[in-house]
Amino acid sequence: MSNVINYSHKFSISDSEYVSLRNELIQRILLINSQATNAITIVLTMWAAGLGLFGIQVANLDNLNAMHNLIMCFGEVGVFFCALLILIPLALKSGENLKQQAAISAYIGYFYYELIKENKIKSSIIYPWEYVSELTNEIYNNKKKDKSVLTMINSEYPILGLVSLIFTLVLTFANYCFIFESHKDVGITTLFILLMILIGIIEILIIIFLYKKTNILMNMTPILAAKSKSYVKIAKDMGWL
Repeated sequence: MSNVINYSHKFSISDSEYVSLRNELIQRILLINSQATNAITIVLTMWAAGLGLFGIQVANLDNLNAMHNLIMCFGEVGVFFCALLILIPLALKSGENLKQQAAISAYIGYFYYELIKENKIKSSIIYPWEYVSELTNEIYNNKKKDKSVLTMINSEYPILGLVSLIFTLVLTFANYCFIFESHKDVGITTLFILLMILIGIIEILIIIFLYKKTNILMNMTPILAAKSKSYVKIAKDMGWL
């Protein structure tokens, strides 16, 4: 027995739904931009705090012993590490907005253009924008030149993370010189180096995570393809195809 049910006579395009979907797309684009701006502002503030601590340390270097320098080091590195941690939820939200944009675009392109064009859904108006955009937009084509450019779009998060990592490495090296230039305890020195290596590895993993969650090609292109297949299946189940 076939599970296909013909619903075609019950469905017509809703102008209000189309406007609502387009408005949601616009809102999600604005949200991505505002989240990126907020991320930059927060991270810059934390960088200023970390560098401020380092400036205080350098200015009072002659008055600080090894323990004081060690405490200052952990404070400075901790600030830059926290800057990376703050980027994680912001990157997750950005990635989710990218995926939802792709899903809405696929929906509009299929139900508001393809099925109307094929007279499967009733409408006196045809909406070709998303369909044409899919054909011309660099996000959805396979040109290597365009893809190389797209890898840099929405890349604020991994770039901020990378700069935080560089600050961490520079401050770690500087503090190593401050603390262990005269303090020759092999055990403490080894523990310090291992701890800083661990922090560096964690930061690198966070940067990779940020890149994967915010990269346009990784979050929009596969979602568009998957959603398009799902919408075709739904159309077949409803008897439109």
